[in-house]
Amino acid sequence: MVSASSFVSALELPDSLVELGHDAELLAALRAPDDLASLAGARTTLFEAIPYTRRMPRLVAGASQGFRDHLMAQYEAWDDQYAVLPPSVQVDLENVLAFGSILYADVGGQRRAVYETVRSIDRPYVSFAAEPPRPAPDAIFDTPVVSYFYLGSPGSHNYGHWLVDDLPRAAWLASHRDGVSVLLPSHGAAMDAVRRDSLRMLIGEPMPPITFLPAGRSQALARVSYVSPVTHHPVLKLPAAMRYVRDTIRAAATERFGDSGAGRRLFVIRGAARGRGIINLAEIEPLLADAGYETVDPETYDFAGQVDMFRAADRVIGVMGAAMTNTLFCPPGARVGYLAPVGWFEPFYWDLAGAIDQDYFVQFGPVAESGQPPHLSPFTLDPAATKTLLAEMDA
Repeated sequence: MVSASSFVSALELPDSLVELGHDAELLAALRAPDDLASLAGARTTLFEAIPYTRRMPRLVAGASQGFRDHLMAQYEAWDDQYAVLPPSVQVDLENVLAFGSILYADVGGQRRAVYETVRSIDRPYVSFAAEPPRPAPDAIFDTPVVSYFYLGSPGSHNYGHWLVDDLPRAAWLASHRDGVSVLLPSHGAAMDAVRRDSLRMLIGEPMPPITFLPAGRSQALARVSYVSPVTHHPVLKLPAAMRYVRDTIRAAATERFGDSGAGRRLFVIRGAARGRGIINLAEIEPLLADAGYETVDPETYDFAGQVDMFRAADRVIGVMGAAMTNTLFCPPGARVGYLAPVGWFEPFYWDLAGAIDQDYFVQFGPVAESGQPPHLSPFTLDPAATKTLLAEMDA
C-alpha cells in the first residue's frame, strides 16, 4: 500500500503529462499546475463524486498515549482535508500506446503520458517516462469491429489494490460488453485468475473476451475506452464505486452459493512468507477462538471462496494487508479490527471502512526488527490489549 508520507510529499505534477480534463478539482486541491494539456472528447460519468466523512477509530489499542494522540490528530486532519475525489469518467481515446499500466496519447503528433495513468502518487511504482520507452509497438490492436477496454493501474498486481482501484471501473462493462474486448496487463497466472474470476462475478455472463498483455511490451490501440481512477491513495475513495463492488459481488455470491447467513467471525492471518506476521500467534489465537473467531488465511482460497467467507462476517480481525481488503464484502455495518506494527501510519484501511460505513478498530504491537520499516517487520501483540479489542468490538 502507498504510505501516507508518500501521499503528502508527492504532489508535484510535471507539465510533460496530459490529463483527461475532468480532474481540475483534484489538481487544484493538490496545488498542482493548471496549465496541463487536456484531451478533447465526450465523457460519461460512471461514479459521481460524493463527499464523505470517515468515522474516527472506535479503539486504538496497544500503543502509547502519545502515538494514539498523534494518530487520531492525523486522521482528523486527513478527514478534514480530503473529503471528495472527482467523479470517475469514461472516455474514448484513439491512437494510444499502452506500456504496462501507462497509456500514451497522441497529442500534436507526440506521444504524451495520460495523467490519470501516472499520477504523482502512482509514479514511484511505475517505470515512468514522459515519452514511451519504445516508439514502435510490439503488438497492434486494430480489429475494425472490436472496441477495446483497457483496465489497469500501478497497483493491479496486488489483490487489495485490484479490488478497490481497478475492479470498480469495470462496472462500465456491465452495459457496454457487446463487441468489446478487455485488455489487462498480465501479472502472472494466479493474479490473472483472480482478476478474471472477479470480473465474471461483477459483470456476469456473457463475459467479453479478455486479453492479458505481457509485461515489458508495448501495444498500439487504435481505439480504447478508459475509465479514470476511483481512488487516490491512501485517503480518497469514491464511496459509490466501493459500494457498487460490494453490493454487486455479494449478490453474485448469493446467486452462486445461496444465502450465507450472518454472524460469522473471522481472524485473518498472513502466511509466514508474506512478512508482517504475529510473533506470538500461538498466544493470541486461542483468545480469538474463545470469542468465536475462526482462523483463516484467505490466500489459500480462490476469489469466490474469499467472497463467500467475508460476506457472512460481521466481525473481522486481521493483520493489515491485502487480504483484509476482503472486508469490502462484509455486510453493511460490519465491525473490522486491524492488527499492525507500532509506527505504521496506514490510513488506507481506515479510509476504506469510512467509504462503506464500517466501524474501525486497531491494535498495534511492538516491532521485532527495528532495523527495517515498521510495515515490513513482524510484531508482537499484548494479550491484554487483544482482550480489550475483543470486548470493544462487541460493545
